[in-house]
Amino acid sequence: MMKKLVYFMVASVFLGAQILAVDVGIAKLSLYRISIALSVFFLILAFFRNDRTIKVFPNNIATKYVAFFGIWLAYGLLSVIWANNLSGWLKGNFFIGIGFLSILLIHLFIHSKADLLVLFRIVAGASLLHNLIGWSEILTGYYRFADLAKLDKYGTFATQPGTRIPISIFANQNDYATLILAGMFFTYLLFKLETKFKWKYLYLTLLVSSMYLIIRTDSRANLLALFLGLAFMTALKLKDLLSRKQLLGLATAGVIAAGLGLLFVPAVQQIGYKVASLLLDTSNVLGDSDNTRINLIYNGFVFLAQTLGFGVGAGNIEYWMENNAFFNISTKYNMHNWWMEILTGYGVFIFIGYVILFILMMNQLARVYHSSADSFVRQTAFVLFGYMGAFILSSISSASNLIIEWQWVIFGIIIAFCGYAKNAHYKPLKKRTKRHFNLEMYLGGQNG
Repeated sequence: MMKKLVYFMVASVFLGAQILAVDVGIAKLSLYRISIALSVFFLILAFFRNDRTIKVFPNNIATKYVAFFGIWLAYGLLSVIWANNLSGWLKGNFFIGIGFLSILLIHLFIHSKADLLVLFRIVAGASLLHNLIGWSEILTGYYRFADLAKLDKYGTFATQPGTRIPISIFANQNDYATLILAGMFFTYLLFKLETKFKWKYLYLTLLVSSMYLIIRTDSRANLLALFLGLAFMTALKLKDLLSRKQLLGLATAGVIAAGLGLLFVPAVQQIGYKVASLLLDTSNVLGDSDNTRINLIYNGFVFLAQTLGFGVGAGNIEYWMENNAFFNISTKYNMHNWWMEILTGYGVFIFIGYVILFILMMNQLARVYHSSADSFVRQTAFVLFGYMGAFILSSISSASNLIIEWQWVIFGIIIAFCGYAKNAHYKPLKKRTKRHFNLEMYLGGQNG
């Protein structure tokens, strides 16, 4: 029963607070939040009944990953001592709390390959759902969940279908593109794992559809994140094919070529400008000021110094931005940068812990990929490594990742896989014979 509740929890998180949710005044009671409450209730019952289906592996690295999120929640609760805004503190800890609970529940009840495949298919199914909603929006111009006054700023959707933007249930197209990007990696993983042609064709169609919809959102951060994720996967693959000296030489040549291009080739200079504008310009999400995002970051560092490195407290960034901003940010108070959101809100210690956690998870995925003889483990580690690489940039697309509930669930799934790989199939890294590049192996083979 508990496992089915976890499946339901994962599926329902992708419905957000817009589909089948009840407004109870202070908040919307979504299916996801109801499933969290039910799961915790039955978990407590199972604990008092000494239910043996609850499996905890204290020495497993995944348990330590989960423990960090518990420490993060405890720190957020403790920050009430110095937080200036109580309502913001409550909101911040609410989202950290249910995020931690979702990660914990997945960790406790998802242990097998079959369990993980169910979750992978749920994520791909959610991507399919939001693909269909996105296509419906751009083909018909009917938006069931969006505020057209904000989305269709110039009133062109009715007369110029090419200007329509897919958004589904999300607050803006960047949040939508972030989900579609995550869905692409899980869809690609299922494409690689699948042996039946009809399912491969379906997954491939979904990948092409997702790519087009991301382009339609004009979410450049997520487009760049996609290519960054592919670059991480390529680097991981090349490590199998090239020696360390060859990899270093290739990287050095690439850096030199990029530098010379930026100095002397106009086309490369234009690309560099576009990338810089993507990272620094916020005209598509924050207004007309090119400096708004930078000023938000500058303010974050000022606040960090003013709080002696402890952070402004859970959920208090917007309050500080509105009342204590040192650099001009107009009327926009969200950090729009996940990494700075953690650093500014929760201080140096939680930020360093999160970065270490992120690096450890990526390192484990890389080691598992290079050392495991199990095809499922290798394929999954390969794709999840790419997604985490993409997340580095996709996480700066949304105003705040803290309140994006499905992001916590995705991390829970990755942690569950890390636990599975460690318990079942991981073995210490050893030297592998360099293999010749095989395109079929890279695109869809079972042993790549």
